[in-house]
Amino acid sequence: MGFRIRTEKKEHEVEIVKGSDTATFWGTPMDPVEYSKLIKKHTKTKNKHGQLTEKTDFTALTIDKVQKVISRWDILDERGAVLECSDENKKKAWILNADLINEVMEKFQAIADGTAEMEALEVKNSESGLTGNSRPTESPAKIA
Repeated sequence: MGFRIRTEKKEHEVEIVKGSDTATFWGTPMDPVEYSKLIKKHTKTKNKHGQLTEKTDFTALTIDKVQKVISRWDILDERGAVLECSDENKKKAWILNADLINEVMEKFQAIADGTAEMEALEVKNSESGLTGNSRPTESPAKIA
């Protein structure tokens, strides 16, 4: 048996639970090359008195990343209507609900880093009283 690694990108699902409400988000985590390109896109270099300085617009960088990573969601607006998963709504969602969207992005980042599977296993093991570093043969469908 060989060691299996990811060789292609795929869409993942994450759930966020707040009280009795649950929201599901689908997206494709960014790889390091994509993120590096995004940083370069939002970083300006200036020559000031012979010194090169770089300034990154982290707000624009974060909004762009949210728009690229999240592909679908099942969330409602404050009136209870289904909120379309458009780039404009993703931007508004992050600006007005940064804590929620940042939590979603952290979960997608954990998937990209390969840590989400281990966290899910640790939770499962702690619930069943198991310990150790065994890894599941399949990654969980939902990371909550």
